[in-house]
Amino acid sequence: MIYAYMESGWLITSENVHLAPPGYVKEFEGYVKEYQNAMNEPLKDNQINVLLLVSIANDILKDLAFKLRTNLRDAYNYFIKKHLEGNKDFFNYEVNSVLDYGGLCAMKTLNNLESIHKLAEHELEENILATSRSIFESYLYMVALNRSEEFFEENILNANHEQPVSIASLAKQSKYRQDRQLYNSFFRESSRFVHLDVLSAQAYFKEYQPFTEINRSLIAYVIGVTFAVLNLEQISMFKECDDQFCKDISYLVEHAKKDLLDGYRLIASIPSSQSGMYDKLKQRLEN
Repeated sequence: MIYAYMESGWLITSENVHLAPPGYVKEFEGYVKEYQNAMNEPLKDNQINVLLLVSIANDILKDLAFKLRTNLRDAYNYFIKKHLEGNKDFFNYEVNSVLDYGGLCAMKTLNNLESIHKLAEHELEENILATSRSIFESYLYMVALNRSEEFFEENILNANHEQPVSIASLAKQSKYRQDRQLYNSFFRESSRFVHLDVLSAQAYFKEYQPFTEINRSLIAYVIGVTFAVLNLEQISMFKECDDQFCKDISYLVEHAKKDLLDGYRLIASIPSSQSGMYDKLKQRLEN
C-alpha cells in the first residue's frame, strides 16, 4: 500500500474508499497489484525488475552489515583481550605505546559500530555517515603509525595540541592513493553532517525513492563497516601484535573484503544508487 500511495499520491483504505472517485480507486488498486506482481515475478535473463532487485539488495546488504558488525565486534575485543587485559587499568587508561593507542582506537571503533547499528534501525543516514567519518579518522591514524615509527612519539605521545595533525595531511601522506580520494569524496561529504551548512540542510531533507533506490542508511552502514575492517587490518599490522592474532585477523579481513566487494558490486547494479565514491572504496578494498 505504501508503494501505491507514493505512486498515486493518495491512500485509499476500507475507511475512506466510499469517498474516493472510482477512477482513483482503480488507479490505486492497479499500483497495489503492480507491486505484488513485481515481488512474485521470477528473475529473468536480460530483464531488470527494479522493485524486486531493490528489495533483494536491501535484504542482502542488511545481512552483510549485521554479520560483519558481529565479526568486527568479536575481533576488536579479541585484540583488546589479547594485548591489553591484565596490563592496563581501563578506569585510568593511559597511552604509553602503539598498542595502547591501538586499544583506544579499538574501543572507540566498537562504540562507533554500536552507534551505527542503532542509527540504522531508525534509518538516520546522515548520522551514520558522521559516525563513519570518525572511524575513517581512526583508520588514517593507524595507517600513519604503520608508515612511520616516529609518528607515535612525535604526534601522539608528544603531540603539539596547538597544532594537531590534520586529517587532510594524514590522507595526503597515506601510502594508499585511494585514501586521498576518499578524503576528497567521503570525508568532506560526511563532514557536512558534523559542521552544518546550507548544503547540509538540503541533504537532510532530500527524499529518496524506497522502491527504486537502495536504502541509503544501509549503504552508509556498509561504508562504516568498510572503514572498521580497514582499521582492524591496520591494527593487526602493528609489529607489536601477537603472531596468532595477526594470522586470525588476516583471515577475517580477507573474507570481509570479499563480502564487501560483492556488496558494492550489488549497489552498483542499481543505476540510481551508483556513486564514484563506491568505486574508490572498492579500489581500496582490492589494494
